Amino acid sequence: MTPPRYSVHAEPLSIKDSAFKLSESTLKDYDCLVLIYTNAETLQQFSIDAVSQLSKINLSFSSECSLIHSNIAPGNRLVLSPTAGLSGDTDDVRLFGEAAGAATRKAIASGANKILIHIVDPPTLQIANGAYRNFAQVALLGCLDVVNSRRNANTKVGIMFKDQKKGEEIIKVVVAIEEGRILARKIGTGCPEEMAPPKFAEAIMEAFKNEKAIKSELIQDYDIMLKEYPLLAAVGRSASKVHRHNSRIVKLEYKSPDQSKVKENLSFIGKGITLDTGGLDIKAGGGMRGMSRDCLGAGSVAALMLTIAKLQPEHINVSAKLAIVRNNTGSEAYSCDEVITSRAGKRVLVGNTDAEGRMVMTDLLCEAKEEALESMKKHSVPHRLFTVATLTGHACIAFGPYSTSLSNGPASADMISHRLAKAGHVWGDPFEISTLRREDFSMVRPGNPESEDVVQANTLPTVRTARGHQYPAAFMIIASGLENHQGKIGYTHCDIAGAAEDEPIKLSLGRVNARPVPALVGAFVIPEGCQ
Repeated sequence: MTPPRYSVHAEPLSIKDSAFKLSESTLKDYDCLVLIYTNAETLQQFSIDAVSQLSKINLSFSSECSLIHSNIAPGNRLVLSPTAGLSGDTDDVRLFGEAAGAATRKAIASGANKILIHIVDPPTLQIANGAYRNFAQVALLGCLDVVNSRRNANTKVGIMFKDQKKGEEIIKVVVAIEEGRILARKIGTGCPEEMAPPKFAEAIMEAFKNEKAIKSELIQDYDIMLKEYPLLAAVGRSASKVHRHNSRIVKLEYKSPDQSKVKENLSFIGKGITLDTGGLDIKAGGGMRGMSRDCLGAGSVAALMLTIAKLQPEHINVSAKLAIVRNNTGSEAYSCDEVITSRAGKRVLVGNTDAEGRMVMTDLLCEAKEEALESMKKHSVPHRLFTVATLTGHACIAFGPYSTSLSNGPASADMISHRLAKAGHVWGDPFEISTLRREDFSMVRPGNPESEDVVQANTLPTVRTARGHQYPAAFMIIASGLENHQGKIGYTHCDIAGAAEDEPIKLSLGRVNARPVPALVGAFVIPEGCQ
């Protein structure tokens, strides 16, 4: 049976004689009205006695979400949700997403499932400088994040717009992003047996089954992996002996319907470690807890591709390669001191089996590099390569709950990390900019070049290693052969370890939030002038 679906609608905003009033049809279509506001004085237009009384007896009225009974609201439910100020040094558009999310939780808890949102005082001044231009999109995403994090998402959401056409355009983009986020939450939240590699890959293939704009391919033959993707195969060697844990590779490809309008070719490689035991360098002392979430890089890339399938932009071609592997321990597990030759012919000395993420992505990055070089012989359109992964604890320590990116020379020249940071800022999905340095390459250069070309990792956790989130990118550049093509192909590594799930609540795992999908969409899928 198909689960109940959410729906989103643009509703007309009508204010006459400085008074807000809902039509009779709108009152019937919804059972709760949410007012999101920054300045409490703007609520005077609603002439609601209860609001006036509440502001007198509740000192937190301007900072906390409130539910009151009101005859002007559908279902007599009125939720008031303040954004607080917008002009502080650290204020940003996330305030609208947080206000909408809090209001949605309050509305649903009251029994409502047809929620109408009105943003009372849009941030006109702040829109002028661009920081808040996507306030409506971010508010809707905040609402839908709450709606679709529940088991039963049978909820109708409306948002009021003066410009109905603009409202419909906004909703189209938001729903496309949300469809991607639903997929990311689904495959990222399952337990490590429910979403072992074969089932993880199956869920992705099923999601794209009817998406005609996306070409999909599934690789499940371990012999092919041994030949074509030897570093990935090494990590999956132990799991290859357990049928239900066998590795998978999923490839997705989108081609613009009008190739004459293509401005860039994008290739994303996603880390999909469905359970990271650490391998023979086993995660002891409780360190394995939560490692079923080490697949969220692949989940984010799959979500991005589903959003692209819904929007079908003309200015990009996009491919995705998802490494879906379980890093098991056992008698067949790959080990420290092994030397494994990568797809690019680089001899990799394994230093730590718990540094498996960079291993499973490197050969796929090499393949994307090969495809880019071949395409560059025929076309002048730039190619940009990305790895997306919950890769290091160091990124969590350095940047907290935010994604970070670092770029090689060509990507830095094209300001790719800055594009991500800018898009993240206006879409309420922050990205921090990190930097690749020569020390990162020195870290993985071999002390004995006679026996290896590159060293995979040291023996310490990244949180105890200087530049612990940067040097893995240097490893992938060398081991994939990208270093041999300096100045030709842009490459950006995105570490989303701190961003992809919320903080744990009590003894439960954190909630999968599908970041950084909005930032990736804002940076590459939606032309800036259309945001």
